[in-house]
Amino acid sequence: MFIKEKKTIFIGVPRVASNSIKTILEPYIEDELRRDMLTAQQTFDRYNKITFRRNVKIAFVRNPWDRVASAFFGMPKELTKGMDFNEFIKEGGNNRSDKFHPFLVKQTDILRADEKIEIDYVGRYETLRRDFETACNLTGIKHVKLPRLNESKKFDYRYYYNSERKKNVAKFYEEEIDLFKYKFN
Repeated sequence: MFIKEKKTIFIGVPRVASNSIKTILEPYIEDELRRDMLTAQQTFDRYNKITFRRNVKIAFVRNPWDRVASAFFGMPKELTKGMDFNEFIKEGGNNRSDKFHPFLVKQTDILRADEKIEIDYVGRYETLRRDFETACNLTGIKHVKLPRLNESKKFDYRYYYNSERKKNVAKFYEEEIDLFKYKFN
């Protein structure tokens, strides 16, 4: 999403409150084309590198093990078709299935443009309220309480992992685990 008035680009990551954040940002957007949720590369390609680099870029990330569990339990059941969590991790984590792609694409792939990650502010889902307020202060966007949209049932993601599942997710999302210093805890 490109908010010209506030010189801000929001890069939304699926299963990281992106719909809630989009709801708050939409009133600042003048034309329909700028409402699209795009990856950093898509934004870079659409608006050119000068526009991309001159604007404040914000995004939010989530612990990969929590995000994968949230994707599985928040996904419409017709997509998983009786699949258990282990099968979901294997099929989705290996990117063998396009139907899971938007839910499981690597956060680093979403945030990368021109082969680099140049996001000015990366907030965390785990501290969403505080980090969203920081992003609002940074961009001049009026801070309001985030609505809870598409929220999955509250659960402790650690309950759903055994050592194999934990390793599979760690292997697939290794770059973002290292970059954002996530741990399975």
